[in-house]
Amino acid sequence: MKAKLSTLFFILALPCLLQAQIDWHKAKEKIKKGVEKVSDQSMEDIIAEGVFGKKRAKYDSLNFSFAIAVADQTGFYEEKDLFYDLGIDKLAVNALFGNNNAQSQRTPQQEFEEAVNLAEILLASNKYKWAEERLLYAEKNMPSNTKATQKARLYNDLGLLYTTLGDYSAAERYFDKALATITRELSKEHYLYYATQNNYAILRFHQAYYPEALSLIEDIEQKLLQSSRQQMPQAIVLNNHAYMLHTLGLHKEAQELYAKALRIAEENTREKNTNYQRILINLAMLYQETGRLNDAAILYENAIKIKEKQGKKRHPDYAHLLTLYAALQLQLDNIANVKKLLTEALDIYERKFGKEHPAYATALEQLGCFQLFYGDKQEAIASLNEVLNIREKTQGKQHPAYNQTKEWLAIAYWKNGMTDKAASIYEEVIGWNADFIGKFFNSMSTIERERYWQQMRPTYLRFFNFAFEQKSPELLRKAYEAWVSTKGILLRTSESIRTRIAKTQDPDLLNLYDEWTQKKERLAYYYTLSKSELKEQKIDIEALEKDVVNIERKLSSRSQAFEEIQMKKYSYEQMAAAIPASSALIEFVRLPLFNRSLSHEAKYYAFILYPSAQAPELITIGESSFLEKKAISYYHANIRLKRTDKQSYGFFFAPLEESLNSHGVKHLFISADGIYHQISLASLWHPNSEQYLIDLYDITYLSHPTEVLEKESSTKQLRQALLLGYPIYGTEAISLLPGTLQEVLSLNQLFKQSGIQSVLLSKEEANEGNLKRLLKEQQPAIVHIATHGYFLKDVEKESEQILGIQTEKASSNPLLRAGLLLSNCAGAFTQDSLSLSARGEENGILTAYEVTTLPLQNTRLVALSACETALGETQAGEGVYGFQRAFREAGAQSIAMSLWKVDDAATKDLFIRFYGYLLQEQSPHTAFRNAQKNIRKQYPHPYYWAAFVLIGR
Repeated sequence: MKAKLSTLFFILALPCLLQAQIDWHKAKEKIKKGVEKVSDQSMEDIIAEGVFGKKRAKYDSLNFSFAIAVADQTGFYEEKDLFYDLGIDKLAVNALFGNNNAQSQRTPQQEFEEAVNLAEILLASNKYKWAEERLLYAEKNMPSNTKATQKARLYNDLGLLYTTLGDYSAAERYFDKALATITRELSKEHYLYYATQNNYAILRFHQAYYPEALSLIEDIEQKLLQSSRQQMPQAIVLNNHAYMLHTLGLHKEAQELYAKALRIAEENTREKNTNYQRILINLAMLYQETGRLNDAAILYENAIKIKEKQGKKRHPDYAHLLTLYAALQLQLDNIANVKKLLTEALDIYERKFGKEHPAYATALEQLGCFQLFYGDKQEAIASLNEVLNIREKTQGKQHPAYNQTKEWLAIAYWKNGMTDKAASIYEEVIGWNADFIGKFFNSMSTIERERYWQQMRPTYLRFFNFAFEQKSPELLRKAYEAWVSTKGILLRTSESIRTRIAKTQDPDLLNLYDEWTQKKERLAYYYTLSKSELKEQKIDIEALEKDVVNIERKLSSRSQAFEEIQMKKYSYEQMAAAIPASSALIEFVRLPLFNRSLSHEAKYYAFILYPSAQAPELITIGESSFLEKKAISYYHANIRLKRTDKQSYGFFFAPLEESLNSHGVKHLFISADGIYHQISLASLWHPNSEQYLIDLYDITYLSHPTEVLEKESSTKQLRQALLLGYPIYGTEAISLLPGTLQEVLSLNQLFKQSGIQSVLLSKEEANEGNLKRLLKEQQPAIVHIATHGYFLKDVEKESEQILGIQTEKASSNPLLRAGLLLSNCAGAFTQDSLSLSARGEENGILTAYEVTTLPLQNTRLVALSACETALGETQAGEGVYGFQRAFREAGAQSIAMSLWKVDDAATKDLFIRFYGYLLQEQSPHTAFRNAQKNIRKQYPHPYYWAAFVLIGR
């Protein structure tokens, strides 16, 4: 079971909520002993001299200003003797502060300062209730002439204290007071402003206001790193930023920041220092979440040994380590000591914080999950209900941690056979997720949305496992609605944002959008340069990448596209009612299996929606291990060798046949997932009837199932076309395609005869610069590109560049691995980009990444008459990361693409017939089916006529 590590807490203030009753008789003895230990001075003299201020001054002001983010709210500091080494304790202090002689010797200002000094020592000693008493006393008795720095310091301390205690509304109130005081009476360049903003950022992140928290921490990081001297504040802020990215799933970026934080920390402190250890433990958690389990184990075990040697086995930091180490043992299937580790951690948390604390809840939740999968399932229900109550009291019902606990409780009811309770709770969990996505997705950049969705998606996958197992009509309706609302969620968000921006009349938003596209274009160009060129030209590519992300975040937030467009909720009834008579909508689903955790193994299912049916039918198709290996290999081999394929129909479609026949279906709307993106369903041979599927059904491919609700736009709108074919590549290594010249010449003539304005680019003119320029200037309704295309599944990391793109960037971004070859692309193959960069020319390859920067909102149809242009990196639920995604993101409505290497002559005939039917005002899908059926007379095998699929409404 993968442990849940994303519950979030903070570090600067971690006091325990101990309720102390003062025994005044014991107090006198403590005072007496304290006096003997400190000096021969009277205690009144010690207080009057401000001994607490002196003691407080021994500790770095950093420790009382900057909070450091960790995954558990367990301990500000570890100086457990910080208070007791004065030779007194809280009992003595209460007695002394009640001593009129001592108080009479101090001014109100001195009394205020000593109260704050003592409170911070109490905070450092994990005596939180006592610290709260002193801080509130100081606030109540604060003199009117108190300096701004002292007021801000008090408010900041209170904010940190209440953050630690889980009282976030109080924490926010005091941080607001601190920031207002500093802004009004000091300046935003003051050290305390940086510290308070850092602490406030952590609070907002803990409250799940992720975009705001990221913006705050990035701002403070930028300001602090401008200093030539790197000190611990920089290390802590870098850690905090890393932790936020880490929690949102941006692991690579987080690891880089953790490493930078550790380098600075090493220069400023000892390895055994608490803050240094906490940064290291955050890094260990990252290793754990990214599968580097052995590396994580080494860091955890070393940290545990350090704590034990320091005699800190009762400290919350130690409990935090035990909790993390227990989760790691679960991942390694070493379950023998897990319960013992968690029980010990719970005991420490209860002693320090009491049970009503997020840290205690996190450890108990892990114990509940352990009981669920390895112990008593009934005990798991009791534990998780207790966790839920704690979360509600300490974090609130709107916090992600509360919702995550609810999901584990739903699973506990499910595994105990209490499916009605499980279904009810899961409905609440999925509803909360939808609201949360609507609230925050519109303020994130693309990469932030991608990584955070990876964190949220497992909840949906577990829900689908539950619903598919039960198969009740009500649950299947809910599951289908959840599937539709989240399928392609990232692409649809990007499309909606662009649509919103394109319609806006806000000049500032349009200027910001132009700036974003220009920087993305510049970034695409920089990706073609070698590392030596980047260094020679002093180009900071990482800085530009961050700039692009920040601008996109602003665009997303200001456009509000997701909230206004993307979060439309489609009911099952609404979808079913939109399906025409004698038709069915088939929604293929690739679902990873869930037991203790989500498995790499998956099953393929199909939702089938019939007009006005009460619930979708759910059909089980088969195991991913077979369909994605032997079955697809068999299918591709028969296509490639032009053989009659008598088995693929049985593999991929036969399980649906009985249901479809019983409903008299003639028209299929197909929404693909997983391996079905690699199959042309029209090409499947039905062995009994000895017909292809194209003969049995009209097939319409949808990019998203909700497209059944849309009407196909009229072909009368097709008034302008851009044609590109027969590029001169500039190298004999790439074969010319003379058939493409005949293809675009024929289409050019056809369009002009039909009154369509057509621009033709061929030979040397068919270059990257001309294509981009005309796409931007004309935004044609039809774009037809006939050339070589490719998608690189893997890249050799030993090489610095691959087809003109930096290997490191290409390996992490599939849109950089899909390309169309245009005129003068030879340099990309020889990796001789220096001459190109010196002249500022394009490299002759249009990548899918570059396509995303193009304004194609007015483009009705893109046809990529090239080999394998439908291929890319398939991500379950999100489709294919390649040209299909890129052109959709750029705004194009429909895309015709190829699944395998195509025949030149057959492709030319297919598209000439397709456009001929289209110009007769047939719908795009009808025209495409008729074109395929027509060329079958001359090219009977599906290798020739089924290579292309038309996707989109």
